[in-house]
Amino acid sequence: DLAAKECQAVIELEPTNVTAYERLGTAFLMMNEKEKAKAVWQKVLELDPNNKVVPNFLKQLEQLSK
Repeated sequence: DLAAKECQAVIELEPTNVTAYERLGTAFLMMNEKEKAKAVWQKVLELDPNNKVVPNFLKQLEQLSK
């Protein structure tokens, strides 16, 4: 929860900070907030369509949801 709050604070200051969004998604996943994680990671892909990390996160999330 603290990690999510810290990432959200960074995003408020830097709305295009892709790393903060990546970490926020991971924090949501760790809190079992899978839909929030997915939404945040999709936002990363909007900001950075060539992101190499997030597609792997989304694949892992899909496998966890099965």
